[in-house]
Amino acid sequence: MNIIDLNVLKMIIRNGSSISIRSSDYSVSNLVELCNYARYHVNGTVEIKLDKSLSTGELDRLSSAGQDKLKLIFDNELDNPNDEEDGCKHEYIEPIEDGVYIVAKGILPRRKAVWQWEQNPKECDVMVSYHGHNWIVAKEDLKGEELPLFSDDPYPEDTSSFYKCEIEALNDFDMKSCTEHLRKTGIAFKLDADLYIPTAGQLAAMYLFRKELNKALEVVGGTQMKEEIYWSSSEYNLWYSWYVHFDSGVAVSWNVKFNGYCVRPCMAFELKKK
Repeated sequence: MNIIDLNVLKMIIRNGSSISIRSSDYSVSNLVELCNYARYHVNGTVEIKLDKSLSTGELDRLSSAGQDKLKLIFDNELDNPNDEEDGCKHEYIEPIEDGVYIVAKGILPRRKAVWQWEQNPKECDVMVSYHGHNWIVAKEDLKGEELPLFSDDPYPEDTSSFYKCEIEALNDFDMKSCTEHLRKTGIAFKLDADLYIPTAGQLAAMYLFRKELNKALEVVGGTQMKEEIYWSSSEYNLWYSWYVHFDSGVAVSWNVKFNGYCVRPCMAFELKKK
């Protein structure tokens, strides 16, 4: 396949036509140059088919340069344009970076730079990716301003492998196992089977990306994380659990499980490589 010279592409844009190119055929600098050029010509637009991985920063550069004159098409949208398979098919060009993504049926996780091109954002979910762990953040807190972890008659164990010190808790991302342990010992509120309470490590990552996370939650029609205390599913001992202050980022264990705080449930999510 012949690569069209950059000056020829500019001439096409200048004449009011659209161009469609592949990201693998041009440098990022050339792609940004074309996007800038299109922005200042009334009718010309640029469609870039992303058949190679671009970083979040590179996508941000393209988005800023092209604005409404740029359309990005992701690799699996090219391969599966009519994918109507039930459920979610989440494929990606590796490596995926730590951060916040918007995900929807049959398309790649959307990086921040391309959120504006979602067709039905309120039908999408928000995913956090951190150190190889991926999970969906629910759009709302559980009902009730303050929820205790334990009911009046819990059945905790004196010792358990689920009891963790701060360093262990902040490196724990197994919300399924931790939540199931809480369910068995007497969780105080209703939690659907496919929902889990995030671990201290997951809450820490959510706090780290809180600005981007809150923006993404708005895009999909959810509510932002409050500047309040959120329970994690990471337990400290028989009666104490870890929680995270979303106003300061401090992780604390010294309040008992009967105390009421906010709960933002999450769902499991696994990216499938091609």
